[in-house]
Amino acid sequence: MGHFLFISSRCRTSYYNPSDINNEEISDEILNQAIEFIKTHYYHHIDYISKLPFYHEDKDHIYVHAGLNPNFIDWKNQPEHDFMYIKDEFIRARFDLNKKIIFGHTKTIDIHGTSDIWFSDDKIGIDGGCAYGMQLNCLIFQEGSYITEQIKVLK
Repeated sequence: MGHFLFISSRCRTSYYNPSDINNEEISDEILNQAIEFIKTHYYHHIDYISKLPFYHEDKDHIYVHAGLNPNFIDWKNQPEHDFMYIKDEFIRARFDLNKKIIFGHTKTIDIHGTSDIWFSDDKIGIDGGCAYGMQLNCLIFQEGSYITEQIKVLK
């Protein structure tokens, strides 16, 4: 598993308060300061995240950040990049794995026009676009059924 540090501006502000910045564009200098601050003060978070697997599988589901590459017969052998970043090719494909794939990364509003959880025969998209001012989705799987909850972002 490769080690990298990618921090979106919304995530970065969870760790580093750029309150002294007057514009919405963050300079490379400020970005580098934020990265160094996080590396110094929150290395245990980076260490923990860097050791996580790219997917988790149980008897009912495959959980993955972005999705599975349909061009790989054995999806476990797909490039690490695809687990994190694949989008349209994954969403359009049909998977016959006898379990549902639960994924985020692609906002559900971009899939079906609403921020609510998206259900298809083989996939469940849960990214409600919270980081973009939409909503945080929660999917509960209990006794073979799905329950959904959401929290709208306050504006």
